[in-house]
Amino acid sequence: MLPVAPQDARESRNRLSGFLQIFGSPWLPISNSHCYRHMSFVQVQCTRCKTMFRDRAGRLQDGYSRQCPGCEVVLFFAEDSQHPFIKRAMRNARKARKEQHEAEAARRSIPPEPRAAPRSRSSSAGRARLQGRSE
Repeated sequence: MLPVAPQDARESRNRLSGFLQIFGSPWLPISNSHCYRHMSFVQVQCTRCKTMFRDRAGRLQDGYSRQCPGCEVVLFFAEDSQHPFIKRAMRNARKARKEQHEAEAARRSIPPEPRAAPRSRSSSAGRARLQGRSE
C-alpha cells in the first residue's frame, strides 16, 4: 500500500468535513444534531404486542396513524389518547420537535464564520519557471 501524502490526507479530511456539514453524522446522538435535515426519531411501543419501534418525530402528530411492524395493528396517534404508550410517544415527539426547532433558531441567530479566501493551487515559483522558459 502506498503511503498517503500529507496534502492528500488534508484533502480527504476536508471532503469528509464538508460531507458531514451537509448530511450530518449518523454516529452523533440525536440531541446533538447540527443539521436540520437530520431527523429525530422517537420510540413507540405497540399497544397490542408491546413491540418497540422508531418513527420520525415530525410524523407523530395529531391524526397520524401507522401499522406496528410486529403485529400489523394500526396505531392512531391523537393528542387526547388515553393509552399511556401513545401519550408517551406524542410527548417525546413534541419535545424532540421543540428541541430541533430551538437548535435551528439558535443556528440561524449565530452569524456565519468568515471563510478564508481559497488558495491558488499554482505557486509563484511555478509561474516564474514557466515565464523563464518562454523567454
